[in-house]
Amino acid sequence: MTDKTATPSEVGPGSDDSRIHHPGRLASRGFRCVAVALVGALALNGLLHVAAQGIRDTDALEMLAVGADGESVSPSDSHLPTGVALLTGAVAGSGNRIAPPSSLDGTLPRLAHRDGYRWPPSLSIRTMTDDPATTQAARPGSDSRIHRIGGLALIVLRWMGLVLVATLALVGFLYVTRGTAVQHVRGVGTNGAPLAPSDSQFPLGVALLTGTALSAGNSVELALNGDGTFPRLWEDLRSAKESIIIQSYYGAPGSVADTLREILLERAASGIRVFVLYDAFGTSRIPRAHLDAYRAAGVQVAPFRPLRVSTLHTIQNRSHVRAIIVDDRIGWTGGFGFDDKWLGDGHTNGSWRETNVRFEGPAVLQLEVAFASAWAEATGVLFTGRVRQQIQPDAVKAAGLLYASPTIGTTVAERFLAMSIAGARKTLYITNAYFAPDRNFTEFLTRAARRGVDVRILAAGPRTDIRIARLAARARYSTLLESGVRIYEWRPSSLHAKTFVVDGIWSTIGTMNFDNRSLALNEEVTLMVLDEALGSQMDSIFLADLEFATEIIAEEFDRRPWYGRVGEWATHLITRLL
Repeated sequence: MTDKTATPSEVGPGSDDSRIHHPGRLASRGFRCVAVALVGALALNGLLHVAAQGIRDTDALEMLAVGADGESVSPSDSHLPTGVALLTGAVAGSGNRIAPPSSLDGTLPRLAHRDGYRWPPSLSIRTMTDDPATTQAARPGSDSRIHRIGGLALIVLRWMGLVLVATLALVGFLYVTRGTAVQHVRGVGTNGAPLAPSDSQFPLGVALLTGTALSAGNSVELALNGDGTFPRLWEDLRSAKESIIIQSYYGAPGSVADTLREILLERAASGIRVFVLYDAFGTSRIPRAHLDAYRAAGVQVAPFRPLRVSTLHTIQNRSHVRAIIVDDRIGWTGGFGFDDKWLGDGHTNGSWRETNVRFEGPAVLQLEVAFASAWAEATGVLFTGRVRQQIQPDAVKAAGLLYASPTIGTTVAERFLAMSIAGARKTLYITNAYFAPDRNFTEFLTRAARRGVDVRILAAGPRTDIRIARLAARARYSTLLESGVRIYEWRPSSLHAKTFVVDGIWSTIGTMNFDNRSLALNEEVTLMVLDEALGSQMDSIFLADLEFATEIIAEEFDRRPWYGRVGEWATHLITRLL
C-alpha cells in the first residue's frame, strides 16, 4: 500500500483536511458564538430589569384570610394594626401629632417661592403643515442623494442598535454582579461608637435598621444535624391540627423526601390545609411524581421564580429560605433541606454538619409573613387575617425572625450583619458553610479583631460540596490572619451551618451565608436571639466544633502551592456571583 499525496484541488478551504489544519478557525467561531450569546443574555437581562423598574407588571393580589372565618381584616378591626405591621414592616404607634389640613394652607406655595420655583407658563403646541413655500421640488440627481442619505441612516441606526445592546448588556452585568454598599457603622452618640448587644437600646436599633422587631415570649430550641432535627420535625408535622406551611430551597429523592410526602399526604387527607412553596432552581431534582401526588391530594403547591426567559432579570435571585410552620404556632428554620445527606450526626458517614432551630411565639408570625410575601409573588394570593399571639412562658429575653430580600441599595441582610460585627466588644464566633466575604465585610472583621475582639471563624474544609466557594474564602485568609482573626476549617464532613454569636449574648441561626449571594441577591431568613443562656449554649457548640477543625496558621498558609494561589485569585474575581 502506498501513500497517496493529495493534490491542491483535493485540499481546499471547505475540505475536512482544511478544517483539521485550522482548528483556530473553529475556536474563533465558537468564541464568537459564546460571546454573542453572553452579550445577548446580559442585554436581555438589562432590558427586563429596566422594564421591571420602569413599568412593573404587577399581578392583582387575591386576599386570602388565614382566620377560621376566611374574612379579611377591615380598618375597624382591632387586628388591623398588627396585620399592617407584619405585612409592611411599619409599626403603628401612639403619641404622634398630626397637623389639621387648615394649618397647611399656603404651605406649598410658600415652599415653592422659598426654593425659587416658578410654575412653567402654558406651552403652545405647533404642528407642521405642508407649506409650499418651505418645500422644494425634486431636482435632477436627487435620487442618488436619497440613496446616500438612506445608506447613512442605516449605518447610524446600526451603530445606535449596537450602542443600545452594549448599554443593556452593561446594565445586566452590573445588576447581576451588584454587591454590598455598607462600609462603616457609626453610632449617633457623643463617642460615635455603634451599639453593643449588651446596650439597652440595641433591640430598638435592630428594629429600626432591619424592620424586624425583637419581642419577648419566644421559646427557642437548637436542633443539631439530622439526628437532632428530623425526628422532632416529623413529630410536629404529624401533630398538625389546622395547617402546614413549607417553603424549601433544596430537595432530592430519598428517604427524607419520601417521609415528608407520606406525612403531607396523610395530613391533607385528614382535612389539614397544606401549602408547599419550592424554589424552582434548588429543588429541580424533586421528581414530578411527588408534586403531582401532592396536587392530587389537595396540597397547594407552587414553584418560586420558575426558570424562564421572561424572568431572566430575577433568575439569580433565588429563595434560599427554609421555613416550616405548623398551626401558626411552631416554626422551623436553618440550613437543612429534604435530602438524605442531612441524616446522621454531622460527623460520620458523609452526614452534613448542620444547625437548625425550632421556636414558638411571636417570631413564628414573622416567619409566616416571609412565606406570605413569597407566596403572593408566586401565586398572586396574599394571606391576611386575624393574628393569634402566643406568648411562651419558658422564653428567651428577646427574639425576632429576620426576612431579607434583595433590593437596590443596601439590603436588610448586610445592615444586620454589619451592625452585629461592629457591635462586638468581646467575642465574635462565626460558623458559616460558604464564607466568601467581599472587601467591605472583610474590613469589618479585621477592624473588629484590631480593636481587641476575639474573632474566630469556622469555615468549610476539604470535604465541602462547593470547592470554588472554599477557594474564594481562602483568598481572604491572609488579610484576616494578619489582623488577628483566627480561622478554622471543618474536617469530618461537609459543613453547612450558618450561625454566629456575639459577646455570648447575640445569636443568629438561619439560612444566611457569609457571601454576596446571601447579602445582596437571595431571599433569606434567620432567627435573631438576644439571650445570655442561648448565647452561652451557642458559644459551647462553637468551641466544641473547633475540636474537629484544623486551625489555619499564617506561616503554614503562606507556604501553600502556587497553583492554589492561582485558583484563589481566579475565584476571587467572581466572588460576587458565588
